[in-house]
Amino acid sequence: MRYFFKYIILLITLVFSAYSWAGVKVGVVLPLHDKDGDGLRMVEYYRGVLMAVDQLKNEGYDIVVSTWNVPQDGSVSVVTSDKNAAKCDIIFGPLYSSQVKELGDFCKSKKIKLVIPFSINSWEVTRNEYIFQVYQTPYNQTLLNVKAFNDRFTNAHTVLVDCMDQNVESRKGEFTKKLRENLDAKKTQYNMTSLASNDENFQKAFSRSEHNVVVLNSSRMPELSKVIARLDKLKAKNPNISISLYGYNEWFMYVPYLTKELHRYDAYIPTNYYFNDAADNTIAFEKAYKGWFHTELQKSLPRFAITGYDHAEYFIRGIKAYGKKFVGMKNQSNYAPIQTPLSFERVGEGGYSNKSFQLIHYKTNGALEAIRY
Repeated sequence: MRYFFKYIILLITLVFSAYSWAGVKVGVVLPLHDKDGDGLRMVEYYRGVLMAVDQLKNEGYDIVVSTWNVPQDGSVSVVTSDKNAAKCDIIFGPLYSSQVKELGDFCKSKKIKLVIPFSINSWEVTRNEYIFQVYQTPYNQTLLNVKAFNDRFTNAHTVLVDCMDQNVESRKGEFTKKLRENLDAKKTQYNMTSLASNDENFQKAFSRSEHNVVVLNSSRMPELSKVIARLDKLKAKNPNISISLYGYNEWFMYVPYLTKELHRYDAYIPTNYYFNDAADNTIAFEKAYKGWFHTELQKSLPRFAITGYDHAEYFIRGIKAYGKKFVGMKNQSNYAPIQTPLSFERVGEGGYSNKSFQLIHYKTNGALEAIRY
């Protein structure tokens, strides 16, 4: 009988150990304060993480969340010296480049996945196999953008429009340069025109027998509006001409003002996120957020709370399903994001970099389509 009770006690111990192991321990290392914009944005991101955790707990997940407020002048040592940090399966953060190496080295030593959600200036992802870099550099996004263009418009006629934009920040010369290099390498003919050209010369750049894809070298709304006006004139003279616009992430800000025009010209906007305020899941999230925190989401693009929600859902579900073998690849997840899709690839012998990319297609019938790569 004595040995029987010992066996029962051992069995109970093993069951509780297994249950504890099956749980996911999450850390958040961000500036969580209300002293500046960084803090306010990261608090909203963190709130999104908490909403995801609540949803997953309702599905039966066992999750423990630990947080550390590490502002720009703060020290990562408050994390690395905390015994709770060493128990984490995953940590989201940091926000600042100066904190990446120390936190990354700590996570590597403890075999903890480190998800860096936002823009940093660091090459640690190339050296540390435990780092997951969500942010995509402008250069990498340009390469993905050119590839998506080629995949989608293999047989189209490209028309490049010089918008005479004097604003350096809104010029898109890097993309149009790479696109032209690619078209030249494939010996694919394209035409160039300018907003300074008269209507006759502007319209000569377009094919009447092929599908035309119009690419601007500016992301600004005034230039886009001018191009649309020129296309309206072209279309009035040639009703059967086929045209698509290929744009930029900044165009999402103009959607409230140019929705009909984007649909009329079959516009494609390349992006690594998409916020659709009319979607059912977005409306439900915003309502839940207001119910939880008694405030509206900040009017940023992308929405920080939804970003945190999508990140937490993706990684916690992945760790629950695959444990240490989860490396963020597309075939390891069936989570449908509200706003921020993720898909990671190994960077040499280092960590993992997000390669998610999509085209948001404003179809001529008024529908929206997300084409993911």
